[in-house]
Amino acid sequence: MDAVDASPPCLVDLPRGVLDQIFLRIARADVKRVSLVNRRFRLRIRYYLFQKVHGMWAQFLQLRSLGTRPEWLNHIREIPILSPEATYEHLRDALSHVADNLDDETAPLVRLRTLKLDNCSWEYPFNLASFNQNNTLRTLRVFYSHDNTFVLLERYEDYLRHSFQGHSASLLHISFAFVDSHMYTSHLSPIILKTFL
Repeated sequence: MDAVDASPPCLVDLPRGVLDQIFLRIARADVKRVSLVNRRFRLRIRYYLFQKVHGMWAQFLQLRSLGTRPEWLNHIREIPILSPEATYEHLRDALSHVADNLDDETAPLVRLRTLKLDNCSWEYPFNLASFNQNNTLRTLRVFYSHDNTFVLLERYEDYLRHSFQGHSASLLHISFAFVDSHMYTSHLSPIILKTFL
């Protein structure tokens, strides 16, 4: 009879696919703890340990200038570079609080051609004309979901009536859409529509 290896199977001996599933389900702190068991464990799970490490390029440069011996640079296998689409991602929410402390004298000159607003609200004295100071806006699209209560308020009607005072000549396309809205049918009254014509 052959001698059978009596040592029980170890975590780091599991196949890569199984380890992937395990480390997807445990907390980052636990991954760190497992890496501290010994060198064999650390070498096997270093991929999972450093999988979610991110840093800004300026931080990498600062780290290099701080150290006199940049041996750690030899161990960097990959630095993900953002795609052009991802670099614009930060602009999606850049205007989410544009009305906060907005002065006409200090406001930047905005030259938008297309503006799409999703579930926006209005606070006095801000209005949509602030986006069209130079009369460059050609297309305006405003979308509201069925659960947005702003469309039921008196401020909503005022928001639409006084939106583009003196700044509507450049608008070629205007659309107001109410997504999944079956309950309320009088969102845009003829009086409000007349202000855009």
